[in-house]
Amino acid sequence: MELIKILVFNNTRILGQYYLLAWYSAVLFSLVIVPGQAAASCEPWAGRALSVQGAVELNRAGETAWSAVKLQDVFCPGEDNICV
Repeated sequence: MELIKILVFNNTRILGQYYLLAWYSAVLFSLVIVPGQAAASCEPWAGRALSVQGAVELNRAGETAWSAVKLQDVFCPGEDNICV
């Protein structure tokens, strides 16, 4: 009976480690892959932010909200509403 308890405990711990690894992988995927795809929304692009100092905001074409410009952000043709 004691051997069964030990085996069940070890399997539960190993399963927990796999779930934790899967969770970390999903978070890493959402932080790295998804924003990269959203940033490259137009082709061909008109410009790219190579240096950003201070607060720089952009009102993207077709949107009402202003968003912060980050390093390496891509600007599409027609996006001329930039606030520095």
